[in-house]
Amino acid sequence: DNAELNSALQTLEEAASLYAVLARPEAVAVTHVQGQAPEVVRDRLRRRAELFRLKGWILLRLGRGESAQAAFTQVVSIYEKGLQEAVGAATGQTALAAALLNTGDTARALKTTAAATARLGPQGDRGAHAGNYLVQGWIRFTRGEFAKAYGNANLGLSLMQGTTDTKTHQRVKGRLHALASSVLDGAGLAADAASRASYALKL
Repeated sequence: DNAELNSALQTLEEAASLYAVLARPEAVAVTHVQGQAPEVVRDRLRRRAELFRLKGWILLRLGRGESAQAAFTQVVSIYEKGLQEAVGAATGQTALAAALLNTGDTARALKTTAAATARLGPQGDRGAHAGNYLVQGWIRFTRGEFAKAYGNANLGLSLMQGTTDTKTHQRVKGRLHALASSVLDGAGLAADAASRASYALKL
């Protein structure tokens, strides 16, 4: 419930503040030899970014879309400027797009998914691309662009072919099928939608 989510949020904020201090090179230098310091700093920055990511999703659950956007923006910033890791920054942009969709800003949400696609590049992480197509598809569905939304769902699924069936990948596949089912239902193809939804539930 909301009380538990708020309690978790407070804990995350405290942890993120702690890692902000621990990730400083001068703090790492106190307890680690010089050769270890750069990787320790990177590890702590990465942990801080993931705390902000989790914070963003909790804020969305609480209906605080604008605060969630701020949290996901922090994720992008840390991965982009502190770590120079494209996948982390791109998935942060995808999460930011979801938060923008949550507040009804579909234009900015769509631009943000396009930016994530560009950051990943054509040979980028397939799972990250698929997750981005998922969010982009829901944005287009919300805008009434059913054909493009259906294309997003199928593009995402094509990228997932041949990937390792981790729990995360299975979840993304199921959600892509659910998106396709919603598009079919919106287009008046109830039987096809039901079939697609039934398949999604099996994943």
